[in-house]
Amino acid sequence: MQDFPFPKSAHSIYYLFSAGGLQDLSQFVRFEVDSRELDSCVDALVSWNNKQTSRTLPYSREALASAIVPVPETRFLPMLWWDPETISRGYYRGNNEGYTLQIFVDQERSRIYVFQND
Repeated sequence: MQDFPFPKSAHSIYYLFSAGGLQDLSQFVRFEVDSRELDSCVDALVSWNNKQTSRTLPYSREALASAIVPVPETRFLPMLWWDPETISRGYYRGNNEGYTLQIFVDQERSRIYVFQND
């Protein structure tokens, strides 16, 4: 989490990071930011991930209904803070290739949920 691009206004940070073996990665992150930084923070996450993976993948903005919310494995439960399905006004940006991000944005609560796996 040291290099995760949290903006200065980030607070109420929750995360779970699990790595097993060389290719088993699961990362769940939730945090809140100043509402004025919400979209720029999501842009920074996309840029950071593309830099980390040496790619330039598109992360199109989509309706939340088009995204499938990742469910934590049973061994990680309970994760009461992982609740992107409760978003009533927001959007999704993500990619399903390996090591990319799935980003769920809650515009009402200025909250960002990030999921990454291999």
